[in-house]
Parts: sequence; C-alpha cells; structure tokens
Amino acid sequence: MTRQARCFLSALTCLSLLAAPALAQDKPAGPDKPPESNLLTQADAIAREVALMRGLSLKSPMQKGVRDRKQLRETLVRRIAEEYTDEEIAAEGKLYKQLGLFPQDLDYKALILDLLTEQIAGFYDQNSKELYIMSGLPAALQRPTMAHEIFHVLQDQHFDILAMQAPFDPKANGDFQLARSALLEGDATLLMIDFTLKENAQLPQGAITSLAQMPLVLGAVSVLTLENLTSIQSILGGSEPERDPTPGARESASDRAPAVLKESLIFPYVAGLRFILMAYSKLGSWEAMRAIYADAPVSTEQIIHPERYFAKDLPTLLEFDPGSALPGKTWTPIYENVAGEFQMYLTLKQHLRIDRKQGAPLPAIDLPIAVEGWGGDKLLAFENADEDVLIAHMSSWDTLQDAAEYYEAINGALTRRFHGQPLRIQTSAAGHGESTCYTLGEGEDAQRIYIERWGDLVLHLEGVPHTPMPEGKHKDALVFSLRDASFGSLKRTDFLPTYRANLKLWQETRQLKKPGQKKPE
Repeated sequence: MTRQARCFLSALTCLSLLAAPALAQDKPAGPDKPPESNLLTQADAIAREVALMRGLSLKSPMQKGVRDRKQLRETLVRRIAEEYTDEEIAAEGKLYKQLGLFPQDLDYKALILDLLTEQIAGFYDQNSKELYIMSGLPAALQRPTMAHEIFHVLQDQHFDILAMQAPFDPKANGDFQLARSALLEGDATLLMIDFTLKENAQLPQGAITSLAQMPLVLGAVSVLTLENLTSIQSILGGSEPERDPTPGARESASDRAPAVLKESLIFPYVAGLRFILMAYSKLGSWEAMRAIYADAPVSTEQIIHPERYFAKDLPTLLEFDPGSALPGKTWTPIYENVAGEFQMYLTLKQHLRIDRKQGAPLPAIDLPIAVEGWGGDKLLAFENADEDVLIAHMSSWDTLQDAAEYYEAINGALTRRFHGQPLRIQTSAAGHGESTCYTLGEGEDAQRIYIERWGDLVLHLEGVPHTPMPEGKHKDALVFSLRDASFGSLKRTDFLPTYRANLKLWQETRQLKKPGQKKPE
C-alpha cells in the first residue's frame, strides 16, 4: 500500500490517512525467520522481476528498511500526527456517528490504529521515498507483499504519486483521493497476483503473463456491480485475522470495526483491481496502460464505472453555505469534504442492508442504481457548544430521474434507520421537486431531518434542533432557513479548470522548495 492521505475515513474514507490494509491479510506470526539482510536481498531481486513484468525500470536505488509490527505502528502514529490533529479526526468521527454509521461509543482514532496495525503488511511512503518491509510475515505472504509494495516504488518513480494526489487536498475532496488510491492499489494488487501465479507456475501455457489477459476472468469481472464488488476478495485469497480462542480474549480490530469502515478500507484494492482489469481489456497492453497514470481517474464514480472514465464524465464541484442561517455564533464548522458515489452508496447500504432491525420493512430499492447518476456533492458538518452535530449535504445528479432515485433511496434508508422510534413525517411536492421533513424524538431533544429534491439537486439536512413553531409559522423554523440558505448560496464549478489550476499551483510551489531555487522577484 502507498501512504494514502485521504480524509481519515477517505484516506480512510475521508481523513484517509495512511493507507488501507493489504488484501493478503496476515495472521499473527512468530519471530521473522529470514534475517533482515535476507529480506533486503530478496527485495532487490523482486524489484528486478517486477520491473521486467511491467516494463518499468528502476530509475534509482530503493530506500528500504525492515520493521516489525510494533515499529510500523509507531511509524503510522507519527505520520497521522503529521497530517491530522486529534480535533480533525474526532470531527470526522462525530460526523459518521451523527449519520448513524458508527456507534456512539466508538474511539475512532484508536480503532483505526488497531485496524491498520492488525492488517498492515508493509507500505511505501511516497513522501520519504522509503519502502517499509514488515518482518514476521508467513513465507507464503512475504514475497507477494513485497512485490506489491515494490511496485509502488516503480509507480512513484515513473508517474510521481505526489503529483497525482496534488490537485485536491484530501481534507477537501476525499473522493478524488480515494479514486487515485484505487488506481495505485488496484494495479499493485494485480501485479501481486501475477507475481504469485508466475512464482507458483500457475499461469496458463503460452503468451499469457497476467490475469488481465484471461478472457474468463475479464468476463466475470465485467458483470460485477457495486453491490457485489467485494466478492472479488475471494479471488485474492484474503482471510480474516486469526482469532484468539482464549475465553475473555479481546476482540480483533476487524471484529470491532463498523462494516462501513471495513468496506472503505478494502475498496481501493477490489474496486481498483476491477478498474485495472477492465481498462486493460480496452487498451490491450501495459505500455498503453501508462496513459491512465497521466490522466488518472478523478472520482470513485470513474473507478466503479470504467466506461465513464473513458468517456471523460467529470464531476461538478459544489459549494454552498447553510452556515449563514445558523443562529449567532453558537455553531462552528468542523468538517467539509466530497463524499462521492462510493461513500454515498455505503451510507445507504448501512441502513438498508446491514442494520436489520426487527420488524423494519426493507424498501424495494436497487442500491447501485440509486447512486449511479452521481454528478458531484459537498458534505458539511457543524457543532455547537453542547457538542450537537448538524450535517448538510448537497448532491447533484446527471438527470432528474437520477435525482429522484436517490431521493427515494435516502428516504427509504431513513424510515428503516429510525424504525420503531418516535418519528413524525411531513411530505410536500412542488413543480420542481419534492421534500420530506422528519421530526425525530420529543420535547427539547427533538431533531429534524430534511430531504428535498429540487430539479437535479438533493439536499439532506440532519441533526437540526427542532423548536415547535406557532401555527402557520413553520416556514420560520431553522430547518427551512437552512434550506433556503443552502439553495440560495449554491455555486457549481466545472471540474477541469479547478483541477488544472490546483495542479499548476502545486507544481510551482514544489519548484520553489527545491534547493537553490529562489522566489521570483
């Protein structure tokens, strides 16, 4: 894995920090049997083999070192602290708790560190240009894992990983970072599979040198939808971490992790692998595939739907400001990011498929179709002095039908999520759209959730304090003030000019930081 910094759940999923876990999840192992020098020698030999497999020469010697699991955890903790404050990590945790994706007592940062430490098998840090090889891995995993990480070195030397990630800050557009991560990890995962098949003499006879050249594999992968995409994991031989059978033993981090978090971590590997396989089937050679790195996917939509990548279906950038309608200075902005098609899908799935409450009806909603027309979004969160969290999410859709399908899906998810709780629902329809206002709870603790489709836009407000209004004055309520401020302040921006301007600024800044460079007069 490369050291990806998305947003922690977008680097993880939107504070995606360092990286997602390797697909070949290692079981707890004893002391490393090969001496450290042997692992470093193996790394050099594997690098030569990987370079030949993809026709990418090693441009400079690899900086590499061997670390045990404890040392890798220490490195992760240090890297996280360099990029994210505890307040930023906590803010993202509060956001996902308010959305019902995390339990209220979850220690987000501690779980992430435990999860990554439990499953990590090494990583490449594109900032320091250092390859971290983990000692203690079972022999069957050591060489494939090293091949995966060494391929990241080649990706960086030929395609410049930092430049690929540069156009959008991970704290502002986690969906962009997750898409770039999927390209890098998906390609490295395929290389790892090909390397293993070759070492075990399991490739078919003839000119086939990669899984990507096997028609049956491509045919099977091409029909996978977003809902069954994780079935690719079975191809990779992944397994759950070995459980400690001792009575009273602590649950593994994987056992404790919410499903939405685990699926976010695995996405770059399985969805990225599918994207690479589909792209290869179209382009036909590794040399032709290099063009994808020069013009890489910019959204999880393009990863999930490779045909949209090739059609240059770019998202729209959205900006809106509901904060102007919040009372006084009691609310503070704590989060701003792009959720993207994949995270919006996971949010719906959490409530429609995973959270199976007794007696809760399951709406007849096709989850992949519900998010398939994604055209862009912006997710905001605010917090007051009482630590209440208010969320505002605006999404745009390719067609009116796409917006209507998402509106129907999110309403279905909400009724299932709050099944059995005090919930009052008001609906209305207008020429341009429709809306649903939910009042959850009673008395001073009551909150409002508001969903509106207006043309090709869908607004989702959640956690809005509810104060009963006099008869006929409901339009003065805070939820409707937020609604008006959101639509009234909305700005749409074309993606490509912003992308190019951000990349140019980053390149200029990077040039000025080089030794001996002076700032222009």
